[in-house]
Amino acid sequence: LLSHSANNMGAKKKKKDEGEVVQVPKKKVPTIRENWVNIQFKLLNWKFMNFSMKFRENTHVFTLKKLLQERHGRIDDLKLCFHAFTEGNEIHNEMLTLKECGLKGAPIEPPDLEEGETAPAEPVEMVIPTVQLFYDFKPANFSDPVVLYFK
Repeated sequence: LLSHSANNMGAKKKKKDEGEVVQVPKKKVPTIRENWVNIQFKLLNWKFMNFSMKFRENTHVFTLKKLLQERHGRIDDLKLCFHAFTEGNEIHNEMLTLKECGLKGAPIEPPDLEEGETAPAEPVEMVIPTVQLFYDFKPANFSDPVVLYFK
C-alpha cells in the first residue's frame, strides 16, 4: 500500500505486511521542452513592414496567414515562401506545421540539471534559429459593391 498523504510530496513510503517501512526513490519527471523558431516576416518591395516573432514548431501555416491578414487588413492572393521568394519555395498547404515545412527549432530554456550538477555562474542564454519568411499579397478589391455603397 502506498501512503497518499496530501502533505507528503517527497518520496513515498511503502509499507510491507510485516510492518517494516521501505523508502521508494522519488522519480524525476522529465520536462517537456517545446522547440521555438524565430520568423522574420519580410514583405516584398516594402521593408518598412518587416517584423519578427517567435513561434512553436507545431504552429500551422494558416496561423501565420491569419496573423498577416490581421496586420494588413483585407488582402487577396497571399503568398508565403521560406528562405527565398521563388515558386519552388511557396507554401500551398495551410495545414502544414512549421516543422513539416522543414523548419527546425530549439528550446528557449536551458536543459534541466542532473543530480550533483551545479548551476552555471551566469545564466545560459539559448539561441533559437531564425528563418526568413517572404510574403506578398494583392490589396483587397475596393470596387466591391458593398464597399462602394458605404462611400
